[in-house]
Amino acid sequence: MRKILDDGRTKPYPKDESQQFPKGESVCLFRAKRRKKKIRTVVHAKEVNKFQLAYASILKANIDNLKKRERKTPMEIKSKLVGASKKMVKV
Repeated sequence: MRKILDDGRTKPYPKDESQQFPKGESVCLFRAKRRKKKIRTVVHAKEVNKFQLAYASILKANIDNLKKRERKTPMEIKSKLVGASKKMVKV
């Protein structure tokens, strides 16, 4: 459902007219999201390759943070619990 503004419009007015791009100019919108934080940026068509190279270098620098952590299987957890309970019984 669209929110109807006071003057009957359904589209909001642009926040800042200086950020508007000329009609003939092509631009790309990049969006990213992490949990609740959202960011977006507009890149001119001529600068897309430059942006992608910079973005790729950032990803490569932080690739260690993207590794999956090793999770224990339910059997390993269960065996540790059984081993701990046996130690408690011996005391």
